[in-house]
Amino acid sequence: MKWNSLGDINILIVDDDRFNRQLIISLLDKIATIKTFEANDGFEALDVLENGSIDLVLLDLHMPKKDGYETLKEIKADSKYDSIPIIIVTTDEDEMKKLYDLGADDFISKPFKLAELNTRIFAQLERQMYLKKYNELYAKKVTSKRVINKIVSSEKDRGYNQAEITSFQKKSLSMLMKMLYERYGIDDSLDVVAILAKALSLKIGYDEEQADDIYYATTIRYIGMLSLNHKFPPPIKVRTI
Repeated sequence: MKWNSLGDINILIVDDDRFNRQLIISLLDKIATIKTFEANDGFEALDVLENGSIDLVLLDLHMPKKDGYETLKEIKADSKYDSIPIIIVTTDEDEMKKLYDLGADDFISKPFKLAELNTRIFAQLERQMYLKKYNELYAKKVTSKRVINKIVSSEKDRGYNQAEITSFQKKSLSMLMKMLYERYGIDDSLDVVAILAKALSLKIGYDEEQADDIYYATTIRYIGMLSLNHKFPPPIKVRTI
């Protein structure tokens, strides 16, 4: 088992029997990355959890003041402890089923065997590590999806605004042409040329957006020439297709 892959580990041992606690500590002492904490009953266990950073709990059932059942219920009732596996010390199969329903993650029996103790602890911590990585990846996926949705929504909004801008541009050019017509006494042939240029571009395969660009370019070009020359430029010869 590659304990180093799990990083530093804090394990809380909850048992009213001091000898049992010391036995577990001595078995785990060989693993350099593990640091152990002790609690004599459920009250002390909850206090350690509240004030420390615990990665796994080894919980005995039969204790004074607050037993393993009540302690398990209170730990599992608090969402901030959801990522902490709880291994119950018991051999009773009927109790195992009840405890599993209450949220227990695994079980181990006395007398403790080093190989079994290490295997169960490692398995639970490794599972939590992979679960954490999965949740992080899922969170990134959700965040990415939200960003994409926001971008799409923004693009839709921008498209709607762009339509308004395009409409405004057309109206502005029309007004400008009318002002020039009134100033220089020119008829509406300028708008006709721009419309014909757009129609021609669509006929030869340009899309609507490109055709609009040609319409604007034609209009602006002629407006510029009118402003400089004070007269309408020579007509464009349009080749028949």
